[in-house]
Amino acid sequence: MKKAVFLDRDGTINVDTAYLYEPEKFVFIDGVVEFCRRMQAAGYSIIVVTNQSGVARGYYTREQMDACNRYMVEEFAKRGVTITDVFTCTELSEDCPDRKPNPGMFFKARDKYGIDMASSISVGDKQRDVIAGERAGVGRNFLLPADNPGRWYAEAGKVRFSVVIAAYGSEPFLPKLFECLDAQTFRDFEVLFAVEESPDRALELCRAYAAGHERVKVGALPKTGAPGASRDWAIDNASGEYLVTIDGDDWIEKDALENLERTIVTNGRPEVVHVPLIDGDKVIANPVPDALTDGFAYFRAIAAKGLHARNYPHMTVARVDFLKANSLYQLVGEASEDSEWTPRVWIKAKRIVRMDKPYYHYVRRAGSVSTERNPKILFSVARHVGRLFKYVKRERVPGDIAKIVRHDILALLKWYLTAPYYKGRFSALDKVKALFIAASGILESLVSIC
Repeated sequence: MKKAVFLDRDGTINVDTAYLYEPEKFVFIDGVVEFCRRMQAAGYSIIVVTNQSGVARGYYTREQMDACNRYMVEEFAKRGVTITDVFTCTELSEDCPDRKPNPGMFFKARDKYGIDMASSISVGDKQRDVIAGERAGVGRNFLLPADNPGRWYAEAGKVRFSVVIAAYGSEPFLPKLFECLDAQTFRDFEVLFAVEESPDRALELCRAYAAGHERVKVGALPKTGAPGASRDWAIDNASGEYLVTIDGDDWIEKDALENLERTIVTNGRPEVVHVPLIDGDKVIANPVPDALTDGFAYFRAIAAKGLHARNYPHMTVARVDFLKANSLYQLVGEASEDSEWTPRVWIKAKRIVRMDKPYYHYVRRAGSVSTERNPKILFSVARHVGRLFKYVKRERVPGDIAKIVRHDILALLKWYLTAPYYKGRFSALDKVKALFIAASGILESLVSIC
């Protein structure tokens, strides 16, 4: 189904001069044309829904109104914006189903063009515009500020998703990922390729892809040996509302962002969406209800089942403003960075929801940080133990939540030390060193921040 931006006319598109009908007096509000271009590029149809009671009041004729609207459509077209349709209500009675705040014009547009209202947007300068959009089931309804509409238009219309791809050493896998990006059924996103100094042609391929696509950024970063720096760079350079992380050797379903968008709209723009992922033939997800809650309740729901939180970074989609406001950056150069980052995100989240449909395909390959025969990941997890012990103490996290966080990170360290998957990967000395690192971190947490 299509999605649309529903715009009021007077005071939203053009400067309101009270019952405008003369084309020569039509003046665009600053920023509205650029806003419409951005939204059109993101796959939205632009539809105007406007009360025009001036006809019923006798201030101008229907023909004069139509002439003014034609002029508006033509001026938009000259500036690269296609207006799909203009719906007008010329009645004065509040009982008219089309006169806003009634939703009749929205329903007509929905039925005529097959609009997915939940994925659509409405913008107006009066409360009646917002109410009409809400009654019509429009997903996001915005009241344009009277003091500075141009600033609102400049800040609005941001892309919904910033998809950050840590592409180090991923040359063989990038073509499939490019195909997935091009096939996305929801187009309101940008792509940020973060490529640390790579021994292959990953940076070259990403730059070639960017050259043929709009809204693609490429960052060439120094090598740190882990994705944390790439994701931190993306947080600081994202233009989108939500940050979606993908590793360059993984891939996503073509309706991934569409389903994610539906979850966000349905739940009123939560700070965090927790996403199940597919690891081979298994679906990995935290066993919590698909209902809006806070981070503490999320921890409690998982612990109540006697399970541990699954902390793959790709399972956490978060609002960029939320991450920045809480300084929720990842550690640079540390492996298993997600096991330290995700608990901090959940602790700060006031509104978190689990998406029911998995879309992320996690690929295990030889030579990656998680599979190479190198104790780096073991030592990183050991250091995360002390970090999280200190964090829950410093942030004065409720006792039961602090206990869950500490228990989960210790369970993860135990898994690395004893799991058959890692048998023979770490030497006895590596394991002793890891235990010493973890114990030292725990001791430091006990004597610090008293």
